[in-house]
Amino acid sequence: MAKLLYLFGAAGAAIATGGIAWFADRTGDEEPAIIREWEGETQPADLIKFCIPALGDEARKCVTRKALLEGAEQKMLERGAAGNNREMSVSMGHPTDFEKPTERVKTCHHFARLKREGWGGVSSVDMVDEAHFDVKCGIVELARRAELPDDTAFATGQLTREHLEALDPADWPNIGGDDHGSTALVTKQGEGLWLSEYGAMFAVLSEIAHADFNKDGHGDVLVYLLASPMDGTAQISYYALVESYDDKTSMTRLQPFKP
Repeated sequence: MAKLLYLFGAAGAAIATGGIAWFADRTGDEEPAIIREWEGETQPADLIKFCIPALGDEARKCVTRKALLEGAEQKMLERGAAGNNREMSVSMGHPTDFEKPTERVKTCHHFARLKREGWGGVSSVDMVDEAHFDVKCGIVELARRAELPDDTAFATGQLTREHLEALDPADWPNIGGDDHGSTALVTKQGEGLWLSEYGAMFAVLSEIAHADFNKDGHGDVLVYLLASPMDGTAQISYYALVESYDDKTSMTRLQPFKP
């Protein structure tokens, strides 16, 4: 648990909900994970459940895909020390045309459009803010890809220790070397939260959603990874997809803002 708390400390706050509210007026838990009955304009994939990673012992918040996508139009909020929310923004510049005016970004919809065109933060402070938007808006972009699967190897819509232990050690994040170890030691830390130790590294894996994200008809589990060396302070974090079919389980890093 000490390793888990270390990862979710000040340096790890950027990847979870620490200090950053998701969107204005978007809170609460929404069920169910996957439903094949719907009403009105709601589409079946809109009811897929996305669970946002949380800090420490906090309960993770879950929203439907529909609510998550609607939030992309709303302003990003930052939670202050006093518990109040204030708008968050990032100044982004064009990748090649330095005469082009910078744009002040406040929503995921705006951020994703510029990100796909190669825009980035214009100052060191903006780059830090950009990293927050990368994580928060990345889940929205990945939610756009989610569809109901035709079949799945994840019977409960969740990962098991067997799934994670079946992964090739090279599938786990690594920093500064190729020694992943021969196997990964995986322990469950809470609902949808796993700690993996492998070679000289350890990682926290947070389950986000079960759906078909790559249009192959099979169910996948979208996860968020935060990893660090056992004896270091460097960190790496990203979204990944766990796939399991034909008796093979794999985990692949995702790029939310690339087609």
